[in-house]
Amino acid sequence: MKLESRVSIMLVWFVVATFGLLVTSSSNAAVLDPKTVELAYLFDEGKGNIAKDISENGRDGEISGAKYTKGVFGTCLDYDGKDDNLIVTGYAGVGGTDPRTTVFWFKAGDTREHSWVKWGPNLTGEKYYVRAHLRGAECNLRIEVAGGQNYGADDVCDKE
Repeated sequence: MKLESRVSIMLVWFVVATFGLLVTSSSNAAVLDPKTVELAYLFDEGKGNIAKDISENGRDGEISGAKYTKGVFGTCLDYDGKDDNLIVTGYAGVGGTDPRTTVFWFKAGDTREHSWVKWGPNLTGEKYYVRAHLRGAECNLRIEVAGGQNYGADDVCDKE
């Protein structure tokens, strides 16, 4: 009876631990629906000068200067921080004053002026920049829309 009881307890703990691992593993994933995004680049090509847009909009980007390198997941683009770009010809960006979500992963290794995502002229409802905000030896994530800006307090140029 004691052996059956211990086996039952171990089985319960195994099920709980397995369920916990499944929940925490799946909570770090996000669903990307190509039908609802404006553009999305996974940089899975690994070579060449075109980044394939996986959205249904077909806005492939021309890689100017940046080079493919090994990323955290597959391949990514390595920018020199001077004049490298991903250029999407004919795309004016998301305009208007409606809310929007911009998602990207980056690792900046130095503190200087960076622009990670940008589009549009400096006009209300047209300009949208995600860039570095310099504060001494740190740089913070900064969002600019037309003449306004908001920025965070965390150092995002710390090579992490």
